[in-house]
Amino acid sequence: MSIQEHFAKYWELGWVAFPISLSWNISKNKKDLNPPKDWQKLDVESAKLLSPKGAIALQTGPLSGIVVVDIDDVEAWQKFLVDKGQDAPKTVTARSQRGGLHFYFRWTEELGDLKSTSALLRGCADIRSTGGMIIAPPSSFQVPGEHDRRRYTWIEGKAPWDRWLADMPLWLAQALRKSLAVHHNGKTQGVKSTAVLDGPDMAPTPDTTSRSKVY
Repeated sequence: MSIQEHFAKYWELGWVAFPISLSWNISKNKKDLNPPKDWQKLDVESAKLLSPKGAIALQTGPLSGIVVVDIDDVEAWQKFLVDKGQDAPKTVTARSQRGGLHFYFRWTEELGDLKSTSALLRGCADIRSTGGMIIAPPSSFQVPGEHDRRRYTWIEGKAPWDRWLADMPLWLAQALRKSLAVHHNGKTQGVKSTAVLDGPDMAPTPDTTSRSKVY
């Protein structure tokens, strides 16, 4: 399926999909993103007016009707699940360019308090919701010195056209809210909090604006 066909599929789902430029910043050793101006004001119809090329970003939150839990550290996530006695959510799921996981859930008003925030759940998870975006498959970019391009892919059988978006499990929403509470407390105090909520869930590192918006 071409990049243009992916754009069309996402628009059919009612997701605000728009083009974004991805590149590797050698000096910073990190990915650079160049979204269109005023991307947060786009809706599906205005996004269709942009040239459907390059990488794809999805606006998260109420306009697209999606919330994404972005797992950077899969090993820490697995340990978190074991400690909680839970299985990984069964929903639309993508794999990121670094091997992480993007769990897509249906946005509801009940999740409106879960704002785009980083380093939650012991630092292994970010939330992409209102005011945020997520890089979507089949986006890719080249890192100098690496043979293959780094790619975002849908896990087999878990693309949005293969299964329904699930509601976020209550246990996960509750865990994220508790982690957010510690996060905001740490920012208020101006230091990294060491408070513990619900057992071993440690406080996340205070966020920065750019980090909270996109992965």
